[in-house]
Amino acid sequence: MAPLLIAPWMLGTGTVLVEYLLAIGLWIPKIRWFVALTGILFHLSSAMVMEIFMLDWSSMFLYLAFLLPFEKRSHAGSGPMMMTTQVRDPAVTVMTGPQDPEP
Repeated sequence: MAPLLIAPWMLGTGTVLVEYLLAIGLWIPKIRWFVALTGILFHLSSAMVMEIFMLDWSSMFLYLAFLLPFEKRSHAGSGPMMMTTQVRDPAVTVMTGPQDPEP
């Protein structure tokens, strides 16, 4: 095993700071994409250094929960809530949940 070029305490401190950035930054819409990119690079680099089975890949996948634009809408004034997400084309909307039949 090759010697470390960076002191272990610096690696540990950097890891904690990146995790704090991810925990706080993903909730701020203006910096969300930058923070997600930072998290992806962090998890890719840690996957190259350590073998932590699927933790890195599942963490990167969960960033989609912050990056996809979900919005809540009530369905015809009353009834169950519908979750919709818009794709890049504003005319295309993907809807999930219960839907009323057309009258």
